[in-house]
Amino acid sequence: MPGGASLHLAWTPHGPDKATFDAATARKKHGGGSGEDDEEEDEVAPPAADGALAFMFEMHLIPRVSAAAAASPNVDREYYRCWEGLESNFDRRGAARAVAAAKAKAKAAE
Repeated sequence: MPGGASLHLAWTPHGPDKATFDAATARKKHGGGSGEDDEEEDEVAPPAADGALAFMFEMHLIPRVSAAAAASPNVDREYYRCWEGLESNFDRRGAARAVAAAKAKAKAAE
């Protein structure tokens, strides 16, 4: 949505819906898969949305939603459904290897 904004609590689940995640994952280049120095598989450019500019704000505070806001007809009460079917793709071992590789690369650059 052009000019859209969203407000999210830090450390709570949020992000693209399942369809967006699946499309981006399908575009991802698959190289050797070692996770060590496969720079060509690290970045995937998202498609550009012409004329769109959106902002996402994160905060550590817990907002209080007024009764009027909660009762608004503009509240998308089915919003949570956009993540239904999204499987966990987190791999602790892969993340640890990536962090170790990044630290080694930074140390070598010193």
